[in-house]
Amino acid sequence: MHLRVPTVCFIHQDYDSEEIAALLAEKNIFVWSGDFYAIEIIKKLGLDKSSGLVRVGTAHYNTIEEIDIFLEALANL
Repeated sequence: MHLRVPTVCFIHQDYDSEEIAALLAEKNIFVWSGDFYAIEIIKKLGLDKSSGLVRVGTAHYNTIEEIDIFLEALANL
């Protein structure tokens, strides 16, 4: 995993993925929502009638503080 960065997808029980992306964008935290062309797995997960998943990734230039801000914003939804 050396020199690789994580990407995580998730859903929330109270918000759809588009809402989460919009709420986080208000805090200058930018994530993606949708199916990401993974249509078959989205169908198998039963998410094809929803706005899909939230996708967030980090890169070598993200700081620990930025990750903490993201996690705090997510916890406060």
